[in-house]
Amino acid sequence: MTRIIVLGAGLIGARHVQAVQAHPRCRLVGVVEPNTTLHTEKSVRYYNSLQDVCDLVDGAIIATPTRLHAANSIACAERGWHVLVEKPVTDSLRAADHLAFALQRYGVRSLVGHHRRHHPSVQRLKELVTNSIGTPLTATLIWAMPKPEGYFQDRKG
Repeated sequence: MTRIIVLGAGLIGARHVQAVQAHPRCRLVGVVEPNTTLHTEKSVRYYNSLQDVCDLVDGAIIATPTRLHAANSIACAERGWHVLVEKPVTDSLRAADHLAFALQRYGVRSLVGHHRRHHPSVQRLKELVTNSIGTPLTATLIWAMPKPEGYFQDRKG
């Protein structure tokens, strides 16, 4: 059983919580979220900070605001936790360099989350292209859809 912690209980973090809870080989350790108004799920253990987590964790999903991605990922790497970081990975090249160094130093694996890769519309498009012209080697797509209103709350800096 892989023990997962999610950092961030906003729109994307909540989706990751659902995915972890639904996966038969994963166990949700909890959610790190300092904003207690987002502590809404009764079945979830919430931590106000990463320092409060004393449980065993194998990996962390970083779904915090972009400006916090590098610092949160580095803190997880220091604990030996593998990380899945939501896109964009960091807000600067300097932060990305620090993150890359920490991942290598602590021997931690990382993955960048890009949920649209598995979106039903994208999968259907791939199927249509494959069935009509063959296996795609590469593709460039523009995905233009409005974000839900709540997505833009607390998006400062």
